[in-house]
Amino acid sequence: MRQTHRHIIQKARRNHVFRQGTIGGLVVVGLNGVELFESTKKCCEHCLTREKDGVTNYFHRAVGCMGIGSDPHLLLGLEELRPKTDDSDKDEGELTGAKRLLKRLYQDYHHFADEVVADALYSNAPFIKAVLEIKMDVFVRIKDKRLHIVKDAMGLFR
Repeated sequence: MRQTHRHIIQKARRNHVFRQGTIGGLVVVGLNGVELFESTKKCCEHCLTREKDGVTNYFHRAVGCMGIGSDPHLLLGLEELRPKTDDSDKDEGELTGAKRLLKRLYQDYHHFADEVVADALYSNAPFIKAVLEIKMDVFVRIKDKRLHIVKDAMGLFR
């Protein structure tokens, strides 16, 4: 399926689908995590787990990258998060999956977007550096004024 999807995106790029950009002449993509499904009975070796009211829940979560702004809203890629390994207490996080997804998209399509937009979860230095390394701009929407990064920025802006 991944190979078929890659072919569709490559064809769209060859056909200049994004020639006019999606916002202001630039190709803008959004990153976000999504939970795909959950079960208390069915599981596989790739399931993530969590305890809810004493019951183990099995679920799959992924990070998606999709064009935003004007049409077409193509899903450029989806990266499933991996379950805990070794003696770790936690499953893989959304930031780790997002960095892996961006790296894979860059390898597959090179310059697939001009700007990456993400929510407040992505406001950390390793993620921002990962985006800047592939020569794209990153915009992170931060809502909570209690966050240290917002307080620091507000002080600098004054």
